Amino acid sequence: MKRMVLEIDGREVAFASNAAMPIKYRTWTGRDYYRDIAVATDPTSPSFDIRVLYDVAWTFARIADPEGVPDSAEAWLESFDTFDPLAVVTELAKAFAEDSKQLKKPRAEGKRSK
Repeated sequence: MKRMVLEIDGREVAFASNAAMPIKYRTWTGRDYYRDIAVATDPTSPSFDIRVLYDVAWTFARIADPEGVPDSAEAWLESFDTFDPLAVVTELAKAFAEDSKQLKKPRAEGKRSK
């Protein structure tokens, strides 16, 4: 599991990611992580919804601290006086971007590895 800590509203907040993160995101939000990220990275999209950024941050925080992070993004966010979702998700994207990339390109059928 990959972890990081960010300071938000004067306190340290842990975030983590693992291979189950997109599944947990769907379970907890009812939405597809990859579809949401595609829309969230384009603020000019008519489907853009700031809530996606909050939900992404909450999901990573809940993976890092399942006992300490509430079951709803709203309850978690209410524990902060200030929260910049764009800044937080930008930092998470930098730290966890490699987790969602394919490790090895599939080889063409009929070709063998040497």
